Amino acid sequence: MAKIKMTMSNKSPEPSPKHIDRLTNIGVWFTRAFLAGTSVLMTLISLRYISFPIESAKEMGIQLTNTNAITVARVAMGGFPLGVGLSVFSTLFSKKRMLGGIITMSIMITVLAAVRITGLVIDGESEFNLRVLKPELFIVVLSLIGLFFELRRQRTLASNEHEKPIASVTRAGSVL
Repeated sequence: MAKIKMTMSNKSPEPSPKHIDRLTNIGVWFTRAFLAGTSVLMTLISLRYISFPIESAKEMGIQLTNTNAITVARVAMGGFPLGVGLSVFSTLFSKKRMLGGIITMSIMITVLAAVRITGLVIDGESEFNLRVLKPELFIVVLSLIGLFFELRRQRTLASNEHEKPIASVTRAGSVL
């Protein structure tokens, strides 16, 4: 008499290549490239302010006149971007965490651009603010494209989950 063994698994393996289309694969690499690029950008900006807060602030017309001001500049303009950059960088290596990384970056860069636009309206135009606004808006667009790709990938994975059998039945160790 043949033994019948029924196994159930909560673990769902990554879908086979036939379940992932070319656009989804492109989206994964686009999102990873975006997250890596913005992480490097945030890290470079932060290292400049951590290493040279007085000089970096002075280039923007900000005078740091005491040790409290210097430390606040290091933290706000150096530490914060470094923390965000490293957090986002950590999401590139896990497909499960990429959505969190792209959402974080999308929110942050959109808020940053909105605050810059608000500053331009309230405080007036400056050459620097107009110059950096264009790349910031471009990064907003890239982040939204990455978000589209990642949400599409998540939907593809979710729809593939419905096609997978919940249980597999084996007879004497072989799959039926």
